Amino acid sequence: MTVDRVKDFESSRQALTTTPLLLRPDFELPLNLYIYGSGDWLRAALNQVQIINDKSVEGPICFIPRKIKTTEARYGEVRWSVYAFLGLRKAHLLCGRMFF
Repeated sequence: MTVDRVKDFESSRQALTTTPLLLRPDFELPLNLYIYGSGDWLRAALNQVQIINDKSVEGPICFIPRKIKTTEARYGEVRWSVYAFLGLRKAHLLCGRMFF
């Protein structure tokens, strides 16, 4: 491993093991939904911009990964993204909410 990779690994480990990793949702603020589908996985992240320590910070509220099934593997990337959106397991956070 190179020195840069070791540094990246250590910084990733630090970020994943310190709090807060996820923000608590503030239901008065809009949500940002990021969806990505490629390879073997569909991924979605529900983020929100909140004021923390007098700074505007965008952070994740939840991550939603799902492995693509064999029959879905031939779908295109746009179709994967739509499928990821329709199949959100955490959709109760989006019900009746404005999101971007």
